[in-house]
Amino acid sequence: MLALFCGNLSTFFEFLVSRGVLSPTAGDALGIKRFADGITPGVWPPVQPLWWFKASRVIPNIRPDSINEFPFFTAFLSDLHAHFIAMPFQLLVLSVAAAHVLSRGATLRSAWTQGLAGVALGGLLVINTWDIAPFWLLYVGLSLYAARFSEWRYRWAAAALMPFAGALLYVPYFIGYGGPPLGLGVVGDRTPFGSLLVLFSWAIALLAALGLFTRWCIGDRRGWYVVGGGAVAGLMLTVLGQPGLGLLVALMATLLPWPGVIDRFEPTAASVVGIAGFAAAILLGCELVFLDDAFHSRMNTVFKFHENAWLLGGMAAGLGVALLCRFTRRARWIVGGLAGVFIAAGMVYPLSAIATRVAELPPGGATLDGLTFLSPDDRTAVRWLADQKSSAKGRIVIAEGLGDEYNPQSAGMASYSGAATVLGWAGHELQWRGPVSEIGARTSDLAALYRDASVDTIRPILDRYSVQYVIVGDVERKAYGDAVTARFDNVLPVAFRAGSNVIYRAR
Repeated sequence: MLALFCGNLSTFFEFLVSRGVLSPTAGDALGIKRFADGITPGVWPPVQPLWWFKASRVIPNIRPDSINEFPFFTAFLSDLHAHFIAMPFQLLVLSVAAAHVLSRGATLRSAWTQGLAGVALGGLLVINTWDIAPFWLLYVGLSLYAARFSEWRYRWAAAALMPFAGALLYVPYFIGYGGPPLGLGVVGDRTPFGSLLVLFSWAIALLAALGLFTRWCIGDRRGWYVVGGGAVAGLMLTVLGQPGLGLLVALMATLLPWPGVIDRFEPTAASVVGIAGFAAAILLGCELVFLDDAFHSRMNTVFKFHENAWLLGGMAAGLGVALLCRFTRRARWIVGGLAGVFIAAGMVYPLSAIATRVAELPPGGATLDGLTFLSPDDRTAVRWLADQKSSAKGRIVIAEGLGDEYNPQSAGMASYSGAATVLGWAGHELQWRGPVSEIGARTSDLAALYRDASVDTIRPILDRYSVQYVIVGDVERKAYGDAVTARFDNVLPVAFRAGSNVIYRAR
């Protein structure tokens, strides 16, 4: 429930606004961007169709935009983004690491188990490179811990080197690979304290309870010294105006497995504490450093790693609640009740968002056809291209105009038919590949093809990219002017026509 279904508390607070319990002006104190926009007293869920999208944009001070997705939102949005596709692989990595721990290192010798680990670990390298740091490190840490209980000669190598062995499975992917330049930056404008609590108060409270439970179980005075030191450091940071950082430092000190946890806890329980500490370390790290990418901000660092922390923190918190409620008498009611409150508040988001979606009627009625939202002309053209692709021996390449990003029609003919295109969303290519000259060259070539060059000189452009079909439709007319409508008449033969869409044969 905590890891995969609950949402953050922003929707719960907006629900309170709709019921008149909370003022719409509380957004600044809570640290929620655009708080209560579109909330009508007495009406829930909100009438705005996409109100549920705001829960992924809570933090007010991240530029150019704050992105704080959580697993349910990611699945609910259903955008096939890298971090969404990687989620099953993340869970497979954790499952294999758990198998190593549960078997006390015996599965380190299993070709089947290690093969699964290699597929998942190498897959993360290809699918979502941001996951290498958290999930490779976590896998190696849990595997090395499991290797302590094994007497197999090669246990340490099998535990530590499997991510790199898995990467070898995907070597063909890196032929011609180019990635964006990345650096490290120091965070200057940290997450506001209110925003941190809105997003992760459930994890902070439940993981802190787990950490205190481990100290109490072990009874080692040194462990309480670590907790006390963290509390003092957190208090000092709070006095210096960094309450969020101070809270995370105190949480980290509470969850540090040393001393005693690794030696005195059962391997399964010790692993839960380790995962909890790792989730806290991710949250703390996001407040200290960020990966300096094309945006030169911490937007993507928070976006990617907060979702990792949510997934790991949710699993560790759930198992931690189970441990506390099993082995304590007085605390079980406090911690169990606290978990129940957080789950109840967190479930306001998925239940309300699902209710909104169910109430929406698609333009073409209920259907499994994902192209229904397209106009009949666009849908006909897309299906014709898809038929050409399926009957061709290899791929087909099309040329289409550069439209506005985040517009479903931009690069739509390629996206919905499966054909290759000269250039899709240029801004996203910049994020994926870095500032390579190829993006600018292709942008200029498309402008020349559709507008700037003489039609007698366009053949080299078509040959350069092996273009087989040239698309002329509303996107091209908007991008390059109405003159593009008749630009290729008497120059290229018409292969297909569907209303305002004309597909010319370039070969």
